[in-house]
Amino acid sequence: MDGVEQRWHLDRVVRVAPGGAVACSALFPTLQVALAFGYPGGTRAALWSLAATAAYLPLHLRHLWHAAHGARPPAGLWTLAAMAVVILGATPLAGATWVRAYVALIVSAVLVLPSRWSYAVSVALVLASAPVGYAMGLALTEVPWVWFTLICGSTALLLLVWLPRRSSACSRPVKRWPSKRSRRNAADRRRPALHARCRAGGDRRPGRTEPRTARAE
Repeated sequence: MDGVEQRWHLDRVVRVAPGGAVACSALFPTLQVALAFGYPGGTRAALWSLAATAAYLPLHLRHLWHAAHGARPPAGLWTLAAMAVVILGATPLAGATWVRAYVALIVSAVLVLPSRWSYAVSVALVLASAPVGYAMGLALTEVPWVWFTLICGSTALLLLVWLPRRSSACSRPVKRWPSKRSRRNAADRRRPALHARCRAGGDRRPGRTEPRTARAE
C-alpha cells in the first residue's frame, strides 16, 4: 500500500510540474517589475522593465509549455530571437536589476537550441551578466548573487520542465536481453528436438532408402 501511495504522489507531482514551471516563470518577472517600481527614482527604468516583460514573457511561457509536454515549440528559433532582442535591448534602459531577466533567456535557449549551442549561450549570458550589471550600477558584492540567481533559477525551471518527460521515459517497460545462462538453458532444451529432426531428415534421404530396400529384398 505504501508503494501505491508513493506512486500516486509521484504521478501527482509529475502532473503539476508543467504548471509549476509556467507559474514560477510568470511570477519571478512580475516580482522583479514590482521591485523595480520600489526603487527611489527608478520609475522610468521600471516602466521599461514592465514593457519589456510584457513583450517577452508570452514567448517564454510558450516555450516552457510546449517543452513540458514533450513537443518542440513552433517557430522556436524566431521566437527565441525575438526574446533576445527584447531582453538584451532593454538592458541599458530597464535598470541594473534587469540582468536577472536573463534567466528566461537561458531557459528558452536550452529548450529551443541544440545542446552544444544552448550550453554556449547559457555560459555566455551568465558570464556577461557580471560586467553588464556592474556597468549598470550594481556593486561588485552583488555580482555573485546575480550569478546565483541565473544559475539556480534556470536550473530549477528546467528541472520542472524535464521532470514529466523523464518520469514518462522511466515508466516505460525496459526490454531486457536474456542472460548467458538463460540462453544456454534454452539451447539445451532445443537440442534434443533438433537432433531428432536431423535423424528423421537423414532417414528420409534417397541415399539411405536404397540400401534398406535392397536388404529387405
